[in-house]
Formats: sequence, C-alpha cells, structure tokens
Amino acid sequence: MGCVGQDAAFDRARGSLCSATLSLLECSPVLVVDPRGSSPVALRVGPGMYHEFLECIAQGVTITGQGPDSTSIINAEPRPTCILADDNVRLSGVTLQQDSRDFPCLRLDGGALAVSDCCISAANCSAVLIRSGHPTVRGCAIQGSKQHGVHVRKYGCPLLEGNQIAQNGQFGVLVEPCAEVTLRDNLIHQNGRNGIYLEPKALAIIKANHITSNTDCNIDVGAGADATILENKIEQAGKCGVCFAEYARGVLQANTVIGSAWSNVVVMRGANVTVRWNSIHGSAQHGVYVHPGASATVQDNHIHSNNLNNLKIEERAIMDRSTNDRPIAKQEAQ
Repeated sequence: MGCVGQDAAFDRARGSLCSATLSLLECSPVLVVDPRGSSPVALRVGPGMYHEFLECIAQGVTITGQGPDSTSIINAEPRPTCILADDNVRLSGVTLQQDSRDFPCLRLDGGALAVSDCCISAANCSAVLIRSGHPTVRGCAIQGSKQHGVHVRKYGCPLLEGNQIAQNGQFGVLVEPCAEVTLRDNLIHQNGRNGIYLEPKALAIIKANHITSNTDCNIDVGAGADATILENKIEQAGKCGVCFAEYARGVLQANTVIGSAWSNVVVMRGANVTVRWNSIHGSAQHGVYVHPGASATVQDNHIHSNNLNNLKIEERAIMDRSTNDRPIAKQEAQ
C-alpha cells in the first residue's frame, strides 16, 4: 500500500477499525495524516530495522511494533525520529533512535497521547521532548542520550510511569518552569547530572520511584518549585539525595533517603518544607541540613547513622522537630 494517510486508506477506515501493515519500502517517510477525523486507524509495524521517521498528526491512530527487540525506527535526518500530536494517539512496541544533531528522538505535541513499551535514545539531544498536552509515557527504556532522558516544556503535563530512565548525559528528567509532571514507579539512575531537576516554578508529584546513583542530586527542587515526594527509595546520590533550593516548597514523606555523598536532605534559605515519616541515614555529611532562613517541619522520622550530624540546623532557621519518633544519636544543631 502507499503512504498511510492517502484518501484510500481512510476510506477503508470509515465505520470500522482500519488495520494496515506498514511497509517502509513503499512509504518513505512515514506520514500519518487524517484531516477529516475519520474512524480509528491501527497500524502494525512488522519486524525489521527501518531508516525512516514517523509523524502522526491524526486523531485515533494506534501504531504497534513487534517489540523493541524486533522493530526499530532509526533516523539520521535533521528532525525528530517520531512526532506525535493531536488526541488519542498511541505508540507501542518499537525502538526509536535519533542519530542526527540537535533533535530529540520522540517529540510529543499536545493531546492525550500514550507511548508504551518502547526503547528511546538520541545520540546528540534529549530522548523525549514533551512540548504540551497530557501524554502518558509508560514502561519505556529511555537511556543513553547525550542530553536529557525526558525534557518537559512549560506547557507539558505528562505522566511518566514504570520507565527506566538511565545513563543520559545530563538530567534524567528536566521539568521547565510552570510545567506539571507526575512521576510514578520509575527507575531513574546513573544520569550525568540530577536524576530529576525541577526548574523554578515547576510542579511535580514524585511517588514510588527508585532514584539512585545519579552524578549530582537524585532530586533537585529548584528555586520556587513545588514538589510532593512520596514513598520513594532515594539512594547513593553523587551529591545530595534531595535538595530544596531557595524558596522552594514541598513535602518529603514516607521515603527512604540513604547513602548520599553529601547530605541526604538539604533545605535552602527561604524554602518551606515538611519532612515526615522518612528513614534518612548513611550519608557522608548530614541527615537533614536546614540552612539559615529556611522553614522546615521535621516530624516522625527515623534519622540515624549519618557521618556528621543527623539533624543540622543553622541559626535563623525556623524549625519544628518536636515529634521525631526516635532519639537523634548525634549532635542536633551547631
């Protein structure tokens, strides 16, 4: 068949689900367009390595490969390997690779998009760029990119769930100002800078992730950003486990934060943070370090076995620590 998006293909789709086999020998580049918003279209991409790019700007399109080990789409042209836009578009079961300069591998532009069970990497840019909309990225391996694993622009509100985001050159997940992201049940490790970095005024819910062995902080909540951090395992950071920058806000609750090369939890000047029901231990410096001018409520935590102080409170910090459930073994304040 010819390029999917021709009138004949969508005529067959009217009134029922169209199922087509994508042949990249017959259709180059792959372009899916439905200007009339007709019935849903399902595309099956067979096994093979395709040197193409994919752009889907139609509603109601499902693109399914045979699994990332069997179906690969590799692009060396100066454009993303895959662009998905509009509502109700689904992509699953493929490897996407971008080998050109300065372009992400997968770009998501608006709508309720869904990407699952894919392997995604970019040789010279970020693996996934989310520019807008409420996409879901689930069960993907996002790794080995020169820049970021996932880059969320200011109009993006994605759900990132069950992914492995690893060994990217800069941030595992970068969230720009005013973007809103939910991260749940991801493994985020060995990225070249922070595992998760929220730029000023970004919003995030970070729940039930394993975040480990990132070069800088595992989670860095930037100036004025707001993060709710729940039930994560946060360990072996190259710097701080969790850092709340100046005037950041947040809740750190029911996490395990262990083994940071600097302090496990840092609250900077002007930040307002609640630290509750956590296990915080084994850092090379302090368990919780509250800087001058910060406001912190530290309640019902188990803070122990940190190398310098379990709880270090600088002068002029506003501090409530009345209900920690176990005695703090070392010096509490200096």
